[in-house]
Amino acid sequence: MAAVLPECRALTYSVYKWSSYSSIYVPENILVDKPHDQSSRWSSESNYPPQYLILKLERPAIVQSITFGKYEKTHVCNLKKFKVYGGMSEENMTELLSSGLKNDYNKETFTLKHKIDDQMFPCRFIKIVPLMSWGPSFNFSIWYVELHGIDEPDIVQPCLNWYSKYREQEAIRLCLKHFRQHNYTEAFESLQKKTKIALEHPMLTELHEKLVLKGDFDACEGLIEKAVSDGLFNQYISQQEYKPRWTQIIPQSSKGDGDDNRPGMRGGHQMVIDVQTETVIFKFETRFLSCKGIVVVLEGTHDVLSRVFETVVNDLRNFVTHRAFYSVCIILDIGSQASLWAINVLDCIAMEIFELPNDVASIFKHLFQKNRCLYVFGGQRSKTYLNDFFSYDVDSDHVEIISDGTKKDSGMVPMTGFTQRATIDPELNEIHVLSGLSKDKDKREENVRNSFWIYDIARNNWSCVYKNDQSIKDNPNKSLQEEEPCPRFAHQLVYDDMHKVHYLFGGNPGKSCSPKMRLDDFWSLKLCRPSKDYLLRHCRYLIRRHRFEEKARADPLSALKYLQNDLYVTVDHSDPEETKEFQLLAQALFKSSSDFIPLGFSDVDQTYAQRTVLFDTLVNFFPDSMTPPKGNLVDLITL
Repeated sequence: MAAVLPECRALTYSVYKWSSYSSIYVPENILVDKPHDQSSRWSSESNYPPQYLILKLERPAIVQSITFGKYEKTHVCNLKKFKVYGGMSEENMTELLSSGLKNDYNKETFTLKHKIDDQMFPCRFIKIVPLMSWGPSFNFSIWYVELHGIDEPDIVQPCLNWYSKYREQEAIRLCLKHFRQHNYTEAFESLQKKTKIALEHPMLTELHEKLVLKGDFDACEGLIEKAVSDGLFNQYISQQEYKPRWTQIIPQSSKGDGDDNRPGMRGGHQMVIDVQTETVIFKFETRFLSCKGIVVVLEGTHDVLSRVFETVVNDLRNFVTHRAFYSVCIILDIGSQASLWAINVLDCIAMEIFELPNDVASIFKHLFQKNRCLYVFGGQRSKTYLNDFFSYDVDSDHVEIISDGTKKDSGMVPMTGFTQRATIDPELNEIHVLSGLSKDKDKREENVRNSFWIYDIARNNWSCVYKNDQSIKDNPNKSLQEEEPCPRFAHQLVYDDMHKVHYLFGGNPGKSCSPKMRLDDFWSLKLCRPSKDYLLRHCRYLIRRHRFEEKARADPLSALKYLQNDLYVTVDHSDPEETKEFQLLAQALFKSSSDFIPLGFSDVDQTYAQRTVLFDTLVNFFPDSMTPPKGNLVDLITL
């Protein structure tokens, strides 16, 4: 039976050391929470590095979280950015957290990294490194710190034993990697035989044997092809940045006469999509609700609320026997009031389960996710436009503020404004936001710009994948020839989560000289990452490029034929950089065999060294759990 772990509790620690530029105030004050006492804090003398504070635990513990207390008011010395490190000794620490505090008076708690490969590891020292304060050029202050975790010896000691064994194993793997890279075969085989520690997954060991030792390039391509088909490159693909690909859609007339046929210029309209039939539906006067292929029109005010629910329930009941759901969550925005309602389709019961609190802006977009959380982003209160972001857990009835929209988030979250359009992908665990009109300045025309943001729910971070600051041409018809839509607001965006495509229609280009202008262009947006086919082709190109270089040293005539045929077909000729690189490869036909040896491999024969570089490049596409350690033994040597 698995042991039941104790609950996370406060740990006992003391201030062990602080940086040489610090100690204006008594450091031990951070052990006592006195938010009303301005002097109860640790504070640095300046904001120049090195600045740090080291806490020493009474005994080794699994440190799971850290809490920062603050002064009762906002303060310029609060930590806008900081890092936390931990380890069993102050000389050898691992980064546990990189984050920042909000400039307010509320305590903040952060989860610290405390597991490696799902195994908990202990720390004896915790190091807090301030990086930036809220006030420019101000020193750093920490008002109060609290550590939470597990320090029961029965739990910690096995983790400590595992961690010591883990470090020993990683040291041996670094040695094995170094010995193999430099062809110290006897040392490599002897150490591996003695320790019985695997350097990597057997598939990568086979790849190294085929590529580096035997030069069997055909077999290498076969192994890469199998890895791609087995999904081993999926982790690498998921970590790559998206690249937007816009395509303008010119609808054809249903009459078959070839005429351009579209709904007409619109702004502030509504759209939904049926992903099963890939049909986009437009409506220009009322509001849509789309759920599992069912489209329901919601219209009216509180006076007709009961009639709206009756319509919804009756429409949904007809489909419930064919669908895998029995209740629906609906957001109603009625005047200044917004609330969440749940409808039980089978029992025809409608119940208000959540009303937005007064301190949260009226919302523009609401997204329900498979983890049963409702995500709300942006909105407007009076004449103020906000970009706050919070979630509501339906089961626990808990609201969590993900981002309060303060200036500290500037550049890291979608810009403040209105008519943002948001979609969600439950499979990818992502929220997408296309910005609308920015209200940062007075002149509307200067602020009509679009950006596309992605929020990774699991990683809790935003990333901007697209920006467009270009204004529409004087002749709006010219925009039909553009490669991407012009900036706009009051547009509409829908998402086909089955085929991973967004659709954009219409909007207002924000021309002050033509305030009534509306657009009727229709676009699709595909967020692209390297595909499996792309990576397979690229790996083949890398392998065949190296094979050509080896042939060039031995038999230039055979190498030239290989370049023109076998290597040529693996080149992405639409990529200017890769095309140029391919064109320059012919120079290898005239090089001496001693012209090039990779850096750091001077004591290894050229062929082995170059094959090792190629192997290390291919390894980067595999999951970390399969690969040799990322570091290098020589990097541990310091002067």
